[in-house]
Amino acid sequence: MTTRYKPTPTFDFLKYRRFFGMLSAILCLGALMVTFYPGPNFNIDFAGGTNVIATFSEPVSESDVRQAMAEIGINDATTLKLGDETGGDYIIQTRATTSISDE
Repeated sequence: MTTRYKPTPTFDFLKYRRFFGMLSAILCLGALMVTFYPGPNFNIDFAGGTNVIATFSEPVSESDVRQAMAEIGINDATTLKLGDETGGDYIIQTRATTSISDE
């Protein structure tokens, strides 16, 4: 009766060490480049600023919201429409720390 396996198996783990070492180094460098090349995009949470949730009784376009923000001196405001097209809810984000009245 012959056995099809060796009683003490031997695996040559170091046979391809140079290839996989280089592959690992290339992948690590690629990951670092992807992480730091464009630079981090800090949102309001990290950079500071003001978030305002504005609810309008009638539908308002994003351009009207941006124009109203520009009229009060906030030019870097970004708007995000909440809900469907008929709703009037917006999130307004600006990097400036401001106090905006209800008016």
